Amino acid sequence: MPEPYQHEDGQEDEERVVDADNVVERDGWTVVPVRGDLDFYSAPMFAESVRSLAAPGPRRVVLDLADVEFMDSTGLRLLLGVSRDLREAGGALRLAGPGDLVLRLLEVTQVAPLLPAFPDVTSACSD
Repeated sequence: MPEPYQHEDGQEDEERVVDADNVVERDGWTVVPVRGDLDFYSAPMFAESVRSLAAPGPRRVVLDLADVEFMDSTGLRLLLGVSRDLREAGGALRLAGPGDLVLRLLEVTQVAPLLPAFPDVTSACSD
């Protein structure tokens, strides 16, 4: 099996949750690709990456969750924190392309109104 690619910052591709190399601006929204598992293990890297991309506010951020395979309560707590921080700075957070597991977690925990989810990036960036 080949070794994961090691970036200048010392992180390997498999450790990166936020794909900072592919962040784009689209219709006034910063689209941030997220991949892999959003859980206790990846939480510190996710929080640091998203907060640095969202600063300085106010920012309108779309997290593209199409490649997120798993999310637990730690990941949910981080999304809620990022959403709160962005709202307090006059910005907003939207989720694009969340899978069934993520949608179910949003519904069961009754936080869906706080984390608006859209089927894809295009619809999430529409006002």
